[in-house]
Amino acid sequence: MSIDWTGVSAIATGTAALGTFVAAAVTGWMALMTRKSIRQTQEHHRDVFRPLVVWMPYDGIDPQDRKGLIEFKGAGDGNEAHALWLHGTLQNVGVGPALNLRLQLAVMNRYDIRAACELSPMKASELRQGPKSSPGGQCPLKVPVQLSQRFNDTDFQMAPNGPWSIHLEYEDVFGQRFRTCHASSRHAPWTMTEVYRDEHWVRA
Repeated sequence: MSIDWTGVSAIATGTAALGTFVAAAVTGWMALMTRKSIRQTQEHHRDVFRPLVVWMPYDGIDPQDRKGLIEFKGAGDGNEAHALWLHGTLQNVGVGPALNLRLQLAVMNRYDIRAACELSPMKASELRQGPKSSPGGQCPLKVPVQLSQRFNDTDFQMAPNGPWSIHLEYEDVFGQRFRTCHASSRHAPWTMTEVYRDEHWVRA
C-alpha cells in the first residue's frame, strides 16, 4: 500500500495554517484584553483625581425663581468694575484639584457665552465664598465681568431680565476638561456636569 504523500503534505500544511490562525487569534485577544485592562486602570486612576466644582446657594434653590441668586452690579454700584454677585459658595466637592478654573456667563441660551473670568485653582474640598457680614450674615461672592463688543453695558443691564447660565469650566491634573452648568430656568436642572470628549461637550 503506497502512501499519498501529497495528501499528507496538504493535511500538514492545513493543520499548520490552522495553528497559526489560532495562535494569531489568541495573541490578538490577549492584546485586546491588555489594552482594555490598561484603559480601565487609567480611567480608575483619573477618577481618583477627578474634581467637581459646583455653585451652592446660601439659602438653597427656589424651584420657581432662581434669578435672585445672582445680582448684576454695574460699575459704580459699590464696584470698581462690572461684577456678578453670587449669593452662594463655590465648592470643589470632588477628590482632585480643579485647575484652569473659569467662570462663564451665558445669556438667552446656555451655549451663548458672553463673558468669562479666570479664577484661581481649587483644591479638593475647598470652599470659596464672600466675606462675613454683620450680624451673622454672608456677603455675596463677587466675580468681575469684562465687557466687550459682544457684551456691552446695555447687554449687561438687560441680562437679569432673560435666562442665564453659569458655567464652571476646569481641568483635572491630566488635562481633561470638565464643566458644571447652573441654569436660571426652572425647566432645566440646577446642576448639570459635562466632560469634553472628541471635541464635544457630553453629559458626564
